[in-house]
Amino acid sequence: CTARNMSNADYMLLELLGIDCKVIISRANGDNRQDAIYKASRLKEQFGEYLANGGEIIFWDDKQDIRETLKNDLGIICVDPQIYNGVNDDTMRAITMH
Repeated sequence: CTARNMSNADYMLLELLGIDCKVIISRANGDNRQDAIYKASRLKEQFGEYLANGGEIIFWDDKQDIRETLKNDLGIICVDPQIYNGVNDDTMRAITMH
């Protein structure tokens, strides 16, 4: 889920990088909602029933207001990627999920 309006170049870059997304949620032209409101709305639209039935989503976002909104409004687990990508202290961390 991105607050960006994805263009063909964005999709081509994902393909070039070998990133195969099953679902891409991107902003439509003219949608000017705040990022946190936009993402919460679109994720609820796409995954609301799944979440209501006990489903779990892990979401990565570098903006604290978005992480807080998704956690508080939808119960989505939100992770700050900067903790893992070395932005804060020039180190890279790896995550292993079992």
